[in-house]
Amino acid sequence: MRILKSDLIYIYFNATKFSINSYCVGVSIFTMKQFFNFSIFIASSLIFISVETYTQNSLVGDGFGGRLWYKPSNYTVGSYSAYSICYTGLCSDGPNELRGWGSNNYNQLGLGISVLGTNTPVPIPNMDNVYYYSTGYIMGAIKKDFTGWVWGEAGVTNFNTPMQVINDVKFLDASISVVSFVKNDGTVWSVGDGDYGNFGNGLNATSSAVPVKMLNITNAVRVANGFYVTHVLLNDGTVWAVGSDYAIGALGIGTLNGIAYTPVQVQGLSNIVDIKSCTYGSAALDNDGNVFVWGDMSLGLMGPIESSPVKVPNLSKIVAISGCADGYHFMALDENKNCFAWGADPGYFGYIEPSGNKPIYSPVKVASDVIDIMAGELFSYILKSDATLWCSGISNGGSIWLNLSNEERDEFTKLTPEDVPGACGVLATNAAYTPVKDCKEKGSITIYSSGGKPPYQYSIGDGFQTSNVFYGVNEGTYYITVLDANNCETNTTVDVSSLLNEPCIKPVITVPNVFTPNEDELNNVFKIKTENIKYLYCQIYNRWGTKVYEWEGIDGSWNGKNLNEKDCSAGTYYYVVRYIDLLDNTESLSGYITLLRN
Repeated sequence: MRILKSDLIYIYFNATKFSINSYCVGVSIFTMKQFFNFSIFIASSLIFISVETYTQNSLVGDGFGGRLWYKPSNYTVGSYSAYSICYTGLCSDGPNELRGWGSNNYNQLGLGISVLGTNTPVPIPNMDNVYYYSTGYIMGAIKKDFTGWVWGEAGVTNFNTPMQVINDVKFLDASISVVSFVKNDGTVWSVGDGDYGNFGNGLNATSSAVPVKMLNITNAVRVANGFYVTHVLLNDGTVWAVGSDYAIGALGIGTLNGIAYTPVQVQGLSNIVDIKSCTYGSAALDNDGNVFVWGDMSLGLMGPIESSPVKVPNLSKIVAISGCADGYHFMALDENKNCFAWGADPGYFGYIEPSGNKPIYSPVKVASDVIDIMAGELFSYILKSDATLWCSGISNGGSIWLNLSNEERDEFTKLTPEDVPGACGVLATNAAYTPVKDCKEKGSITIYSSGGKPPYQYSIGDGFQTSNVFYGVNEGTYYITVLDANNCETNTTVDVSSLLNEPCIKPVITVPNVFTPNEDELNNVFKIKTENIKYLYCQIYNRWGTKVYEWEGIDGSWNGKNLNEKDCSAGTYYYVVRYIDLLDNTESLSGYITLLRN
């Protein structure tokens, strides 16, 4: 299977739409040779089809990095710069290229310190075939061969151009002065300047261009670097910390001035699937969609200082979180595509604070219909389900505004990357559906695709057609294929039986075929048993077609007497039943009932 370049796929069930996501300190672009792997996730009334292509906000696909349908896009942000992956092959199984724009004041773009920045995207030197990357003042990337690369200025330890520093890497996180790598064996290694014990190697200060191993960690899956600390997420869902509290509880271990030169467990956290850090605080997302934070109040946390994790109130069903060192705010995305944010400088995350530019101490909704969130230092990006990119905040050096004038904007404003030379097409996946109206109605599947070379052909398993709509679809699992003019192919499956917003409540009626009204307490009445029925009307007829009895209501029955309360003779009678189910469908049935007397 091969993938469409810049694929944007929507799948509708009986018509409705959907999409994907990204962040500030880690971006992953996973392109398997000759195919794109899609998965389907169901979230409330949404069904998301996701591509294994990741940008900085998270690496997903291994049970960590986010929840449910969340997948990062190919765009992300850093402290003062923004980045994207461009695919340069016929399909997305070919080479890709990392590009950046904005400030280069810490050599984040790898252009050398003499270049202050750029207003349009430019290639990062030697950054092709990128699998995942992470941004900060010092940058890091993982290539498809799982080699780890670093560039930028950490302070003492600087990398003028991207250079390989490590092999066999599966994840990394960059920050202000440290890049930490997670190797495939679960160990953690860091380069840069660790001045607060945040290398976790038992020393207070370490400056090294050669990766240094963290002690006592062998099963890491994620790592998050703040200014003073490094947090590590293990594959058992626990979080560990090294570094300094710096008088703000940054470690999250219940102390204000603690120092941990080797990893210490952060108590009160379990079943964690992702961790993020910004300058003075950290956040964790658990498998139930709850968010926990700790650190300094300047981030808009719940109290002046939170030295241990506290659950963020008024946030639930979160699928992704985003934060950036050297940033001062967090963002969260819920199952219904609502974007929330909190922290210092609300204009940097799209919120106009009525009483001035004061910190926001609890989450506020800043956008809807969002599928990716990217929190930077001075600005943020979001991606909406129609694959449009939006920005709020301010540049610091080269412009982060792409096609717009370089000025501060305190509300999310739409960008148009396609109007900018060198900008990459937005790569995302999005799908949704509307529920069927009743249990008898067959469904329809509508497939939307963008990217690649049109025209497209579509199949749900029974051959290709030029129309993207399939009608009269029965319950079942369908394997969907989209083929473009270059024979680039995308595939996924969709489970039609699962595409109901509410359960299909089928009416159940059980009608006996004989009864004996002889007052022996056994089978004395003819009663129809029902489930999921709210109204029933029954009529009884004799063999000559004369109505002998009737009742109304699901609790009614026939005791063998006629409308004049006289006993009916033994024999066979004919019944007609009309009923209304819980979905307001009116139905009828008929049959025969035998009346026996001793």
